[in-house]
Amino acid sequence: MLVATREIIIEKLLSLSKLIDLYQSGEVGFAEKTIVWLKDTEDSLSRLRSPLTSQASRQRSRVVAAVDGFRENGLSEGRISRRKAINITASLALSELEETLVQQLQSIDQKFDLWRDKLAQFISVASNKMPIPLPATNPRQDWLATIWQQWESIEETRAMHSYLSTVMTKHDRLHLFGELIENNLTD
Repeated sequence: MLVATREIIIEKLLSLSKLIDLYQSGEVGFAEKTIVWLKDTEDSLSRLRSPLTSQASRQRSRVVAAVDGFRENGLSEGRISRRKAINITASLALSELEETLVQQLQSIDQKFDLWRDKLAQFISVASNKMPIPLPATNPRQDWLATIWQQWESIEETRAMHSYLSTVMTKHDRLHLFGELIENNLTD
């Protein structure tokens, strides 16, 4: 599931620049578009049952409260217009969620780096004992799952196979396994 979470985070981070451009240009609908982006982010993360969902929800609530008239500290002074206070709140909400998403992305990437190292060691030993079969006409995931299952029987890699099967979801494992297997086939 981390692969899917990572992809959603990257997609959302890449789309942030358009919102910031709207803020910078003083676009009238910036706050509304921010609320839509936050809701979409919340929904995407919710489908994965990610704890990040609550962060997106909290920031959306913050912007909605500003639209309803709530002013955060420093924004209640009479010199700031209602629209400007709402846009500042929306910008701050985006900034805080961006920081959280970047931290999560870095955490996922650190896990993936560790797992790639372990998988590379596993593949090195296992492929010396039982060569990697050429890709079949079946879907790629079936081919990878078949190799993974066959390599479970190799005595020298049984403990590592068990460990990797335990620490990663099947989806994450097959994704990283596929990256490394294909690298081995092209080298």
